[in-house]
Amino acid sequence: IAMSPLVVMGFGALKGFAITTIVGVLIGVLIARPVYGKVIKEVLQEKGEGQ
Repeated sequence: IAMSPLVVMGFGALKGFAITTIVGVLIGVLIARPVYGKVIKEVLQEKGEGQ
């Protein structure tokens, strides 16, 4: 239901939607994921459970 408006949108809007989706995924994978890993590593090291 959340993506149902895509059915009636034109190809120009879908192109923008696709680009936005790709950029969002790249940001999530290339920036956010490594940062979350570092944060978790720091938290575990503070508790003495890491390494």
